[in-house]
Amino acid sequence: MYHIAFALLGGGTGKSTSAVNVGHALAMQGLRTLIVDADRQGQCAVFLGRNPEPGIHQWLGGNLMGLKEPLENIVRQTGRGQLDLLPGSQQTEMLQRMLVAFDSPPRWLKDQLEADREFFAHYDVVVWDTAPTGRLLDMVLHLADIAVLPVPADLKGQSSLADTLAILPASTERIVLPTRVPTAQRVSTDFLRGYQVDYPGTMYTDDEGKALYVPERASVRTSQALGQTIFEYGPNSDVAEVYRRLAYYLGLRAYQAVRA
Repeated sequence: MYHIAFALLGGGTGKSTSAVNVGHALAMQGLRTLIVDADRQGQCAVFLGRNPEPGIHQWLGGNLMGLKEPLENIVRQTGRGQLDLLPGSQQTEMLQRMLVAFDSPPRWLKDQLEADREFFAHYDVVVWDTAPTGRLLDMVLHLADIAVLPVPADLKGQSSLADTLAILPASTERIVLPTRVPTAQRVSTDFLRGYQVDYPGTMYTDDEGKALYVPERASVRTSQALGQTIFEYGPNSDVAEVYRRLAYYLGLRAYQAVRA
């Protein structure tokens, strides 16, 4: 089982958008994929046409309290082959406070996955959408095989990226994925070039080494409002192509990990 975390300190960076679209792309490749929404906004469910539910709180909060809830009861099918969802909601914030109150160590989440290994064995890939901050974010970063860092091409994104890299375990592979990039603005190009210079080897690039990014497009917001992924609303769009390429790379990494 391969764990992919979409993470960046701060909100509004495209983590949920990227997690849902890459998760769907992985499933379309034939990989059994579970998206876990570890953010209180519960946007993964909304972007997949469902309502937020306190699934992750029921699972982990129940474990903390000794009231184990079978994952079979709280994981939802999305109506898309090979793609399931463990939803989140505002109650995830309560879970964050409980983790602090119980002084749960960074590896606690990994222990819960091990305890439920029979259930998680059904999946090839687990995609984690993370909160901007909190104990749960730390736990996800400590178990992730790879962290995808969706970062806007602006000063706030630059600062958030530096702060996230500072807390990311050294052993965790990382990919910097610029998101919501206004392609018509020269300043965006300058930020992309700066990311390549400042973080060599971590930028998501094509076969020729050119930095790839998710452009700002109205189609993304429209697809989310309709509860569709970009592959359902605009499968031939440039946004879909970027997520498709990223998912192909991540799928290869997952396959290599499973085969190892």
